[in-house]
Order: sequence, then C-alpha cells, then structure tokens
Amino acid sequence: MKKIALLISLIHCIFYFCAAQTSKCQQTDGGGNVDWAILYKPPGQKRGRILIPPGAAWVVYPADLETAGVGAHGDKKFFAYNNAAPGVVGVKTKSNSKGVLILDVTGTDSAAWIVHTVPGYPKPKVAYTFPASEYANGHLLICLTIAESQIEPIAAALLLASPFIYYNDVPDAEVNTRPSLKKVLSGETAMKPPFSAKQNIKTQDVASVPVQIFSKSERSKYEIYQKIISKQLKKTIKVWSRRDKKLKANCKIPGRQILLVSSPIDINTLASSLENDVTNWLIPENGDIFCAVDKPYAISQKYEPAVAVCIQQAIIFERFNTVAAKVDSSSLILCIFHFCSAQTSKVVLYKPPGEKRGKILVPPGGVWAANPQDLENVRDHSFAKALESVVGVHADKKFFAYNSAAPGVVGVKTKSNSKGVLILDVNVADSAAWIVHTVPGYPKPKVAYTFPASEYANGHLLLCLTIAESQIEPIAVALFVASPFIHYNDVPDAEVRTRPTLKKLLNGETPIKPPFSSKQTIKTQAGAPVSVEIFSKSERSKYERFSKF
Repeated sequence: MKKIALLISLIHCIFYFCAAQTSKCQQTDGGGNVDWAILYKPPGQKRGRILIPPGAAWVVYPADLETAGVGAHGDKKFFAYNNAAPGVVGVKTKSNSKGVLILDVTGTDSAAWIVHTVPGYPKPKVAYTFPASEYANGHLLICLTIAESQIEPIAAALLLASPFIYYNDVPDAEVNTRPSLKKVLSGETAMKPPFSAKQNIKTQDVASVPVQIFSKSERSKYEIYQKIISKQLKKTIKVWSRRDKKLKANCKIPGRQILLVSSPIDINTLASSLENDVTNWLIPENGDIFCAVDKPYAISQKYEPAVAVCIQQAIIFERFNTVAAKVDSSSLILCIFHFCSAQTSKVVLYKPPGEKRGKILVPPGGVWAANPQDLENVRDHSFAKALESVVGVHADKKFFAYNSAAPGVVGVKTKSNSKGVLILDVNVADSAAWIVHTVPGYPKPKVAYTFPASEYANGHLLLCLTIAESQIEPIAVALFVASPFIHYNDVPDAEVRTRPTLKKLLNGETPIKPPFSSKQTIKTQAGAPVSVEIFSKSERSKYERFSKF
C-alpha cells in the first residue's frame, strides 16, 4: 500500500492526523477529535493562538509550527492546492486559494478540509517543514471535520475558483463517483454560467456547524465582498484585509455596508498589523458568522477567481468580533455620513479654532476619534460624503438648506442665526437626515464641494441625526417659529403638501399668532432611538432663551 507522509505541524498539534489515525480535526494536543479548529498566527510569531470547541477562549498554541510530527498512513489520501505551490516554478495562476482535503479511504465518512494562507506549504511526501520566511507574516489556518458526502459540494465551489492543484493521490474509485471533484482534479475550468455559486456544507458533529462556501470565477466580474458575501448575508460586514487605494469602505446600501477593521488588531494579547498580515477575513456587524476569504479587499479581485468560507458558529463570531472591535475611523465616518447612514443614529463633529480636522464622536461614543481629512478635501471625510447629494446631482436625494450667512447671498438681513440642511430620499420610505451646524456660507448647493477657508480660524460644531421621515414635520414646526433664512430648496411638492408646517416654512411664512415659543420632541431612527428635544422661539416671544427655557 502506498504510504504518504501526512503533512504539517498543523496536523501534528492541531489536527493531529498522524497520531490520531483519523481524518478528523483534533484537540490542541492531539488527544481527541474536534469538529473544527482555527489557528491564528500573528506576524513574527512561531505559535499563535488556537480556537477549538467549545471555544470559550483563545488557547496558546503548544509548539512552534516548525516542530516536526509526521507519520506514514496508507489509509489517508488527499489533494493539496496552493497558488504558490512548494517546488513549483514558473506556473502562474489567478487563484489565491490554499488548502488540503484529506479523506480516509477505508473509514466511513471520515474526512477533513484544511483551508490556510501559507505559500509553499505543506510539502507532501518529504520531511516536514514550515517556511521560515512565513514566520514574519500573519497566517490563518482552519480545519473542518466533515462527512465524505460534503466533498462534492466543496469541489463544486473550488471548480469555479480554479485552484492550482499540485498534489493528488485520491484513488479513482473515490473520484469517479464525484463529477465536480473529477473536473477539479483533472484541471478543468468553468466555461459556462453561472460563474458564481454558493455551496452549503456542514461539519460532522451531531450538533453540526453550518458552513457556506461562496466562490466565483474570473469570468463573473463580481467584487466578492460587496456583490456576493454582503449581498448573500444581507448584512453590513467588517473586513480585515490588506486593501488598495481604489476599493474603499462602501456605504451605498443601508444594511449592507463594508466597514474596514482598523490596524493593528489584538489576538489574545498578540498584535497583528496589515503590513505583515496576509489573512483576509470578515464578520457581520451583528450575527454569528465568520468568513475567511482568499482574496484581499482590492479592486483586482473583481477580475479574478475567489473563495470565501463562512462558518456559522456564535463562539467563533464572538472571538473575532472582539478582535475586530475597532473599525477604521475613515471608513466608519464615510458610512456615518453617507446620509448620516442607517447604521448610526447620531454623530457629532467638533472643530476647534485653528484646526482643519477636529474630532468626531459616534455611537457608542466612548472616545473622540480624529477626523481623517482636512475639511477642505473633496472626499474621504465625513462632510464631503454627507453633502454629496447637496453639492452634486442625485435624483433620489432632495433637500432644503438654511443659513443666516447663506453662500452667494449679499444684502439679505435676518435675525435668525440657524444653519442646517435637511435631506430626504424621495424613493425610500423613512430615509432622512438632519444636519445642524455653525458654519457661515456652508455648504454651497450644486457646486464643487468647498469649506470656507476663513472659518478654519473659528471653532465649529456639526451634528447629524438619522431620522425617519415622520420626524420632518415636527422639525419644520420648530424651525417655523425661528424663521431661518432658507437659501435652497428642491423638495418636491408631493413631499411638501402632506406636511403643512413644512409648506409654510418653505414658502417663507412667519408665525403671527401665539404661541411664539415651542418644544418639539423627535427621535433618531436606530433600533434603540435617541430622544431629541427641539426648543425654539420667535422674535415676538421676548423670552431670554437660556434661563427662561
């Protein structure tokens, strides 16, 4: 019987096929079967942290990855794929997939799928080694214990991604009964649609863990994070990945946004940064799913094959949710101010005198965060994003703006000092935002974005509240009493006619009968809404606002 040297220190200490005489994932010390195992090796580390069921906490990995521990097993057969295969020179592939699928040809339903990020690893049928050069990089290694019935859907997912298979000794008897596996091992590629797919598998435990495999071929032209994963999960996702300068945080679709995890991260006291971490993974903003992706968050992967393995297990999600606790401020701000965003109920920006950026406060509001760009920049910061529909042309976004020192207006006097913008989406129910600020001559509607240079010398406050459209009328009631100077309005009549006070406000009417002061109560749109009280008075009230109100 043909013998093979069964693989890697990963197998030695995590999955331990060599000692356990089984094709199943193993306890940290190889002392028993487990349903799944995840090893995260941060940059510069030789061991890392391991997570196994029940997964209450990360555990220190017990040996350096270079530690040998292999054996010969005639019953274990496998195929291995790696875009940087060991000992292979001059072969190019657009795939970035790396993994091993192992099965026991004599045991019933005994198999394991290992997905990892390590180039040149493992080397089959030679003395065990771990690439010394890869200790400098962060790596992720995942093992799933599966029934052999799950091999074919895995193969169907891999077929679309066209991985480079560099070793295979799976017997024909095992291959011939699985048509997709046969195509993968024969080097065939997907020539006809569909060019993207979702396969569902599960681990082998009685309390099995569901796993979704998303894959696409280079012909699909889909960006896998937004167009496939977020769309299928129907959730906003937080992504840890190296990124290019073209593909940024994506805030266009409420509830399906892309937020970028801030570097560095902490994996149970071990630090990792994007400079040396080659892993790509994501979690939804809330839920119970963890996904490992084989392509970084870059525009190039639209035109390349890709695979994502998404494990639906609450404890794994919780561990990685802790790791991903800090979202990159620039990506968060972009999403916060993409119409204030449905993902947050409120935001506050304070720009001190002489500063060009200031500090921003967002839910949960634990600390102030630095605004990532100067306010004069036309992109990649909160207000440029918030005011896209004000300075540009967006058919679905309509607004009115008011300012006591309106841009481009000369010789008009008003006793009001109010400044703000109210934006609504005329095609989406309950999608609106109210921005209140202190900046004269800002913003300028329907012209290129700018921030008044003269106002950098002054301190300013800018607030944004995400609201339901039902809150527009009470806001209008408060503003009506204050008689702000409205310098721009393109809100359609259909939206105005149903709101009598808004109609009066936009028509320039003023209150001529008491009461000349008002308190309106609104709330933000979040699941846990924030209550907001609006106090306003007209010049006829004669009340001193601070003490009398």
